[in-house]
Amino acid sequence: MNNHKMVEKRSSFCRIVGTIQTNPKEDDLLKNSITITSILQSMLTPEEVQRVVKLIGYEDKARKFTVYHLLQYWCMAALEQWGSYRSSVDFAALCGLPVVHYSRFSTKAAEVPFSLFKELFHLLVCKCNREARRKLTFPKELLLINSTTMTVGKTRLPWAPYHGERAGIKLHVALRAENGQPLQVVETLGSKHDGPMSEALAQPDYILVMDRAYGNYKARWQIEVFFRWIKQYLNIPTLFGTTENAVYGQLFCALIVYVLLNWLFVAAQTSWPQHVVLSFARFSRLFLLQNHLLNV
Repeated sequence: MNNHKMVEKRSSFCRIVGTIQTNPKEDDLLKNSITITSILQSMLTPEEVQRVVKLIGYEDKARKFTVYHLLQYWCMAALEQWGSYRSSVDFAALCGLPVVHYSRFSTKAAEVPFSLFKELFHLLVCKCNREARRKLTFPKELLLINSTTMTVGKTRLPWAPYHGERAGIKLHVALRAENGQPLQVVETLGSKHDGPMSEALAQPDYILVMDRAYGNYKARWQIEVFFRWIKQYLNIPTLFGTTENAVYGQLFCALIVYVLLNWLFVAAQTSWPQHVVLSFARFSRLFLLQNHLLNV
């Protein structure tokens, strides 16, 4: 694709997203260029992240590479599909992130409790789900519950034995059918049975659609599409680290990126021109293209 066509597509995307009705705090997000780091800073401010750091009980003594910097690195690694700690540092400067040695990135990733990123993920989910639910045909909204497993060689994750020569971890997800947003996510070893986790994810305000609910194929397929999308576009199969903190921290930050993209997509839908028909997948590709152009 030549530069003229790429710029033309970016301009079209900006015109579409520029129609989003925002509150005063979100105005800065859309004035010029929309990037994942600008959206992140709008939705999860450094002050909010610091409060969660204190809540978790982690003491962040770093100055040049803080927890917030690690959050930014993980989010960009997901969005831009960086290949490793080492290659990430090469791209950091292009994204406007502070440049550190890759060993600092890997050490910080192993050191910061993944529960911190899990807490940030659920905080973001709460913010994005505050809007009132529309009236549906069902008396309650559908909640889709299922899991997905990521496997690697057993020597990579010796703490997560799975089958034979493979190690594995699993994400159990409760996904809102109405807007495609995760409501809750729980991480376990890949060998963990889905049954007890599905019960833990159940919510009384929703109609549950689990993997065995064969009567609602369309709803079940929706969560399968979600799993396929995050694996294909958010770098989830490429696990950088080998510790629980690094692995689960990377996964929850990838989910943070998904929530931000989905929130932006839903917000844009309410105000773009009626003739514009754009799927989440297409919208996301345009967003990725725009971010790539900004980082070239």
